[in-house]
Amino acid sequence: MARIDLNRPGKPGSDSLMEEEGLNRTIAVLGENLLQEAPHLFTSVYVDRHREQAREWLEKIAGREKISFPVAAAAIQTILNDIFALGPLQAFVEDREITEINVVPGGQIFVVRGGIQEYAGVFPGGNRAVYDFLQNRLVRFSHKSINAAVPYADFTRPDGTRINAVIRPFAQDGPALSIRKTSSSTKRFSLEDLVGENYFDRRMADFLADAVRGRKNIIVSGPPYSGKTTTIAALIGEIPPDERLILVQDIPELRPDRRHLLSLVADERRGLTYEVAVINAMRQNPAWFILGEVRSKEGMHLVEAILANLQGAITSIHAKNPQAVLRRFVGFYRENGDPSPVEFLLEKIHDALDFILQVTREADGTLRAESLSAVLPWDKERPGLKTLFAWDHARRQFGDLTP
Repeated sequence: MARIDLNRPGKPGSDSLMEEEGLNRTIAVLGENLLQEAPHLFTSVYVDRHREQAREWLEKIAGREKISFPVAAAAIQTILNDIFALGPLQAFVEDREITEINVVPGGQIFVVRGGIQEYAGVFPGGNRAVYDFLQNRLVRFSHKSINAAVPYADFTRPDGTRINAVIRPFAQDGPALSIRKTSSSTKRFSLEDLVGENYFDRRMADFLADAVRGRKNIIVSGPPYSGKTTTIAALIGEIPPDERLILVQDIPELRPDRRHLLSLVADERRGLTYEVAVINAMRQNPAWFILGEVRSKEGMHLVEAILANLQGAITSIHAKNPQAVLRRFVGFYRENGDPSPVEFLLEKIHDALDFILQVTREADGTLRAESLSAVLPWDKERPGLKTLFAWDHARRQFGDLTP
């Protein structure tokens, strides 16, 4: 059973430290009794019925042991998190201001709050406890394995939260894990909110809102953890509520609060590939099509659907700049075995896409829109992109709209 972190500030013998030690003893008493009296409750996870049964059993044990209510309540919550949630990390998962949680070798915990990375404490028990946590919690209940032969694994919780873990010999200094919370488990931002965060400026946000209302096709491009999903969620918020929206994802990160919504979740293990999901989504006659991320063959199907009169598509892509976005779309055609000349493919891609919004994560963790570019009709004699807005790094503000 997990103990609370005794590495927080506090002097030996202080009242706060004594309270923590008392809480740890209570956790041990309640946990040991629960394990002896109701071992079956330890064999399931993410099941509300079992969680409530465990709560009732722990409350009965606390009453029998005459444990005071405040101490018992805190101990019971810690035990429930340890059995059914993410133990010492659950408080960070529940904090909607936190978007990422990282545990590095040695058990040091870092979180990203408001785009800024900060130290958050130590995983109780260090490397050994982190390894046990991976084996007893994440691996056992996700039906995956992580060992010396395959020292890495990806997990997805029911709410869409993604977890990546590595152990020895891959991670030489000990186990580590990264937790990326989804937009459904973090604060949801509107375009207005993002202006307030200096992610956009007012003119850029207004331009994007008009582009959405005008059914333009928008690509949100950037590196991992740069705010692409958050940006797409904000753009979706500008779509009129009565318009039919079809959403395709492999992990249910985007959860728009809309009535006229069809959400498809791809699952490669069952043969429900992104490509298949996109093809079927097009047959459902969407007014708006949202693709969580384009990464392979489905990119070609998206372009072809737009050229066949789909008006209104938003997706994200991993690319370092708008030019790289266009090159990646050419690659998607090649992955589908299309031998057409590059110029022919670029003409199609330029006809289909309207705007590329490039986002980034700066060295200090700040998330920001880097530029907004219009995709021009293909002409090999001139640049295919026109920058409309760009972040001025020297002046630390957005530059003027390009004439």
